[in-house]
Amino acid sequence: MTTPPLYQSRFFSLSLPHAALSETSAKLINQRLGLELASELLQAIKVAAIVSWPLDSVAVATSDLAQNDPQYLWLSYYLNFNNSLGIDSESDIESDLGVESDSKASKNLKESLFELLDWQCFVPEAVRFTDYLWEQNCLECFIGGQGNAYIEINASPSGQYAVYQFDGYRSPNVMPPRPLDTNLQPVPLNPKAIIHTSYSQQLKSAKFVSSRAHIQWQPDGVAMPHHLQSILKVSRLFNINNSATLSDALDTMTSRHFRINLSQLPETLLPVSYIHPCVILYLAGQPLYFAPRHASEPDFHDKHYWTKLSD
Repeated sequence: MTTPPLYQSRFFSLSLPHAALSETSAKLINQRLGLELASELLQAIKVAAIVSWPLDSVAVATSDLAQNDPQYLWLSYYLNFNNSLGIDSESDIESDLGVESDSKASKNLKESLFELLDWQCFVPEAVRFTDYLWEQNCLECFIGGQGNAYIEINASPSGQYAVYQFDGYRSPNVMPPRPLDTNLQPVPLNPKAIIHTSYSQQLKSAKFVSSRAHIQWQPDGVAMPHHLQSILKVSRLFNINNSATLSDALDTMTSRHFRINLSQLPETLLPVSYIHPCVILYLAGQPLYFAPRHASEPDFHDKHYWTKLSD
């Protein structure tokens, strides 16, 4: 029996950049919802991520090893609509929202913010490689090694995903970005052709196909290794309860979990040295950028703001 790899995990509280919305964007949202979206109200949307990786991920796993003893990078994302909203007094709620200062007003705001996000339900049939996911609500993670190369994972709440590879900062600069391909395999040759050609000639004429790297979606704690379940159960951090009301159920609805097999990563990224989990949320069509740290203008690709795992 193979001993499961030891994992280490890190909790990330994702925040908005200093200027989350332009004045024009804020006015558009205010017109749509009829709320004054002051900065403290935007902070009502809390976003967090937990990343877990094997301690011995320094090893480069071959495809055979991956089948027998797979090692994964686990990612869990949590959205929470904070009831307290960070507002000190009931009079502040009345003046900012123009509504009665009771718990119902807080729940109504929570539900309204959720509706503005147009959060997609998970659909198993939607799980496939899809480009341009950052143009809608998107969970992201950037993974880098010691060098300049890195990969970008995009994951839609609906189940669509993409995994891209870069040689350096936004390089190659193409749209859509270059998919991360893995496990190059030659297309089988015609048996008759094999008889009349040498092996070297066969290689020159052979066509190679590659499979794109993929992620594996996970339900809440069900398919996770036992030693990770206790780490990833963070509902208590977000005051998630079992109430049947929509307002209280939103936090559970908006959690997503997935993993990626580290054998899919190129050797230049191992050992994994940098992590940068991010989220893009579209509030009434206006993008909000969440990350552990931000450049002066939000730029998830800027490695200076990523977290070094050895720190």
